[in-house]
Amino acid sequence: IVPSGYTSNNYDIQFVNGTLNVIKKQIPVPTGASGLIYNGQERIGVSLGTGYSLSETHRATKAGDYTATATLLDGYVWVGGDSGVKQITWSIAKRTVELYISSTVLQYTGSELSVSISLGRIIEGDIVSAVYSGNTATDAEIYTVTVTSLSGEDAENYALPTDKTFEWRISNASLIVDVERSGDLGGNGLCLFQIQKCGLLHSLFLSI
Repeated sequence: IVPSGYTSNNYDIQFVNGTLNVIKKQIPVPTGASGLIYNGQERIGVSLGTGYSLSETHRATKAGDYTATATLLDGYVWVGGDSGVKQITWSIAKRTVELYISSTVLQYTGSELSVSISLGRIIEGDIVSAVYSGNTATDAEIYTVTVTSLSGEDAENYALPTDKTFEWRISNASLIVDVERSGDLGGNGLCLFQIQKCGLLHSLFLSI
């Protein structure tokens, strides 16, 4: 600083050069947000603030891991005096779906039967479906359907829950029939009846 311009009849004025040091303002390094879960909308992983600029990767919509770059503006330094570019990591977690089975009990028909799996907690407009196995059978037994993965344009934003299996069964069919005696087995009190059920011929022995 070079002072000048002041005059006085009563004083001899001497001008002395001086130095003015302007200290840059210290600001904290921004931090990444935590606990973000995919919701179909843009999420802010690192917030804008005074004294620095951020790369476009400080915000995103899809689930994943991200790194934002923070660069100081003129007149600022990070707390502690550092002035370098900072990399801030943050993430958007996948949204866990809910699984639903179409039915847990079907009645035997003699033909192949199947159940299906539907999804819950899907954001409106997203395209996601379940990939599963063990959902078709014919005989009256207990079965297990297992969801193995997710598919669709937006599947990368979703995760399966821990429990991915469902038990379902095919129950025995009830035989309610009007029969005619088909044969008398030798006078021993047993009669043979033949009936049609589910496209199959069944033999039925009754004691009379």
